[in-house]
Amino acid sequence: MMNWELITNIGVLIGIIVGLIQLYLVYKQFKVQNDWQKKSATMEYLKTYPDLLKFSVNSTGLNLFEKELPTLSSNELKRKLIEEPQFKADLMSVAGYFEYLALGIINGYFDEFTAQEYFHLLALRVHEGLTDYFKIREEQTGRPVCNNFKTLYNSWRMTKYLTTGKKFEISQLL
Repeated sequence: MMNWELITNIGVLIGIIVGLIQLYLVYKQFKVQNDWQKKSATMEYLKTYPDLLKFSVNSTGLNLFEKELPTLSSNELKRKLIEEPQFKADLMSVAGYFEYLALGIINGYFDEFTAQEYFHLLALRVHEGLTDYFKIREEQTGRPVCNNFKTLYNSWRMTKYLTTGKKFEISQLL
């Protein structure tokens, strides 16, 4: 006669193995779905750039696409921020856009690889152009400004350094 206990144990062992495989497959499916949702959310946010920022960037007179971003001296920038409320609002829109993007990446809501592929050079240029603005706002408010964007900038700048093995200046990227 057959040993029913042995058959039962083999059946339980096979069931445990199948169960573990199913758990692994569910985990993989969840991860793929989560990655897809992050990429989708990132693309949805990135697509708002043209509508939201082109007006703001153009109205400030700081053209991101012709290497003219860091053209204002610190004193000129301070003067424009006081005298031209729309200029200040537009700079805040640009800074806020990238701060929100950085916050989403840092907290895992947005996909960093997708955002970096789309915005790497532009984000670096914008940060370089807004450095004086950040300093002025920090002096005015007494608090750090756009720290998430600064963190993202440093990370992406370092990414370029790590992939090329040499230091660079923003002008070398453009």
